[in-house]
Amino acid sequence: MGVSRGPPQRQLLLPGRASGVELGSEREGRTQRGQPTTTATRLGKLKGLVRREIIATLSSVDAFADLPPETLVSLVEDMSFRRYAKDEVIITQGDEGEHFFVLQEGKVSVHVRGMGIVAHLDAGQAFGEMALQDNTLRNATITATEPCGCLILSRADFLE
Repeated sequence: MGVSRGPPQRQLLLPGRASGVELGSEREGRTQRGQPTTTATRLGKLKGLVRREIIATLSSVDAFADLPPETLVSLVEDMSFRRYAKDEVIITQGDEGEHFFVLQEGKVSVHVRGMGIVAHLDAGQAFGEMALQDNTLRNATITATEPCGCLILSRADFLE
């Protein structure tokens, strides 16, 4: 599936998180199935330790391993952040892939039709990189097993 194997239980520290201040504003909404959703918040320019941690996570993903550091910095600046509720589906197997995710906090399960749950991912791990490389359909469903937050990079931003 192309899931990265970053260090388990690692929580990336985003600006304002340590002091309990939220990142930007998030709007509540509903999906077509009536599930609650939140709009992603654009990260913009990050500084210091946060940027280095995210870059280290990206460089551990095969799709980014050969990219120069300045390209990784540019990708990080194009990322957004979004929260997901427990049991919320983040990506659905068979859907078109448009985004890559770095799990910033929380845990998710990876479910493949006909096989059941094939993996559990923790903070610091990534998924969905195939969407950036190919125009392929999602090969698994990713579901939040507890409230979580993800850094998100769109295919459009990756290709720029």
